[in-house]
Amino acid sequence: MEKVDIKVDKMSDKKRLINFAEEYDRIITEAARRSGLSFSAFCRSAALEKAATIVEHVEQPRAD
Repeated sequence: MEKVDIKVDKMSDKKRLINFAEEYDRIITEAARRSGLSFSAFCRSAALEKAATIVEHVEQPRAD
């Protein structure tokens, strides 16, 4: 597993546009709601959780 040094800096935040099929959007939206997170926060959390299984040293972001 490759180790990656991650530094979070508000000035370097990246915005990404991703597309979901309508059914996936509904499922992700409901999972986010049940988790008490916004859609964006849930997607970030899920992506970082998966990334942590692939890349060493991935930290969860600060709360929104």
